[in-house]
Amino acid sequence: NKKEEDGEDSDSSEELGGQDAAEKKALAFRRLQVQIKIEEFLKSYTRGQNLVKINARGKRYARRVYVDTAKRALVIQGANGPKFF
Repeated sequence: NKKEEDGEDSDSSEELGGQDAAEKKALAFRRLQVQIKIEEFLKSYTRGQNLVKINARGKRYARRVYVDTAKRALVIQGANGPKFF
């Protein structure tokens, strides 16, 4: 009886080891995907994007949105100067 129980435990631990490896592989893949998305975002927003703010009355305001990597901030440049977030 004891040998059979030990045998079952080793089988279940092998399955968990396989699951563990699959989970680690999936996590690494997700991290890579997030890293690629962040790099694409930074590439486009470091140079800056034009943005038009429209208020409730329909008046349009031109803005420039970019990422300041030195200050680690999202910057919105408008008529009154930059605002850091």
